This record gives sequence, C-alpha cells and structure tokens, in this order.
Amino acid sequence: LESAFINDLISKDEYNQACSKLIAQFKSQENALLSRKRIESTADFMRKYSLNCPKAEIRLLKEGVPATVIYAMPKGPQNSGLGVAQVTQAFITAMDNVKLGLNAVDELQPLVADLMSYLNNSGIPKEFEAADFVKKWLGKLNQMRAVETLSEDDCRGLLFDLQKGYDTYVRWLQTQASGR
Repeated sequence: LESAFINDLISKDEYNQACSKLIAQFKSQENALLSRKRIESTADFMRKYSLNCPKAEIRLLKEGVPATVIYAMPKGPQNSGLGVAQVTQAFITAMDNVKLGLNAVDELQPLVADLMSYLNNSGIPKEFEAADFVKKWLGKLNQMRAVETLSEDDCRGLLFDLQKGYDTYVRWLQTQASGR
C-alpha cells in the first residue's frame, strides 16, 4: 500500500481509506495478542521471525496514521478561512480536552491526528515549530496502546506544547496577513 501510494498508483483518498482500515485492524489484533500475552511486543515478534517490512513498521508502530496525516499534502486554496478555522478549532478542542482531564490515548490520539492533518493542509512552511510539537505528541500517542493513559506530567507537557503551537500558528497567521 505504501509503495503504491508513493508511486502514484492509487489516489490519496484510496490510500487514506485503505491505510486507515489496515491500521485499525492491526491495532485491534495487536491489542488482542498483547492482552492475551501471546506476544511481548510487535517489534519483538517482527525481530523473532525476521520480518523485514520497514514501511509497515513505520506506519504501524511509529506513526500509526496514514502518511497524508503526517506529511503535508495541501488540497485547494491554502490559508483559507475554512482552513484557519479548522486548525484553530482543532488546537482549542485538543487543549480543552486535556484541561478537562482526558488523558486516555484513545481519547487524545484522534484529536491530535486531526490537528496534524489540518495543519498539514493549511499551507504552513515545511519546517514549522507548531507542526513539530504536534508531530512529536502524535508519535508518542501512536506508540502507546489505546487503553493506556498519559501521566499528569505528560498531560502538562502536551498542554504546554499545544499552547505554544497555537501561539506560533497565530503569530504566523498575523505575519501572513501583514504581508511580511
């Protein structure tokens, strides 16, 4: 699937749909095997049986979301009113959820993944501090099991990075509006 997408053999929408389905199936099966103690970890299983599938390992074990969520693939006019509203809403929703005490991976990961996707489609520069903060937390959440929770320190760190990212995004919008 990764190779087909990289080589433009399937569309972005086909890739997103198929990849999201495969990731969900993988996470479900992985959780079942881990909870029944059939495997210690997926990485150990892959090493034990000499499975060499680096693209799958990155997608499933490290990033946990389709490549289009992590890497910018702008569609249509960038920095539109709708795009700005989506990024702003995603930042505020994620921050509010952390402030309200939500700390379960399965509650926070979709919010952070949506934020990453909206940021990547907003026309931000390739190297952008706000996106780096979000990508770091998305990676951390994707490496945890859905039933796990963030510690109080992690929640504070996530909230701090989300606020810094939001402030950076707002400053960037201001420079765009002033033409600098």
